[in-house]
Amino acid sequence: MEDDPGSAGFISRRHLFSGMIMDIVLYYSPTSNCSLRVKWVFDYKGIDYKLVDVSAVDSDHVFFSLSPYGYVPIVTVDDEVLSESMAIADFAEDSFGEPILFPGNSLNRARIREVCEFVNSTIHPAQNSSILRFLNPGLSDAERVELRINWINHCLDRLKPRLWKVSQFAVGTNFSLADIFLFEICVKLVSLGGELSNDYAQYRGFIESSGFRTGSKR
Repeated sequence: MEDDPGSAGFISRRHLFSGMIMDIVLYYSPTSNCSLRVKWVFDYKGIDYKLVDVSAVDSDHVFFSLSPYGYVPIVTVDDEVLSESMAIADFAEDSFGEPILFPGNSLNRARIREVCEFVNSTIHPAQNSSILRFLNPGLSDAERVELRINWINHCLDRLKPRLWKVSQFAVGTNFSLADIFLFEICVKLVSLGGELSNDYAQYRGFIESSGFRTGSKR
């Protein structure tokens, strides 16, 4: 990626697809694991895009008028706005070619979605700090962090029997979107001060050493 000299804080890229140039902008926060999922998807698939860190922009920035729900990630594709990491990943997979993130047959692809949805719909909401503040504003910061750590660990224990059936990848024998979602929630746990179990620590090390996180594996 190359810095856009006219715009501090984001990266300028464009993608030529099916004879058309698509202007894609990803609005994200480096502390948001949902944002990091989408960034990883775009980088892995070699998609050209502009990256805007909303934590570094003023309150009157265009992001705040674009975001339909008031949080990241959101992606603009020309004049269209997309939100929610799973929907954005679906767009990327449908619109851009290899490397694919839903490999294998229909059953394997369904299992990939199962892991993604468990992370996205079960683990993530209950550990989200904004949701916890809304539901229980009386919690101290320390209590909130402890609750988040305990919930993520509890859910990862429940998820473990569904993982690593035939390889070190989360689902099947190839890297997939399930690995992106699973890896990022593991990173979130560690960033909160939690400790990964041996199985998840080994998995995290495998993904980090494989080069998939930088998109170098195609």
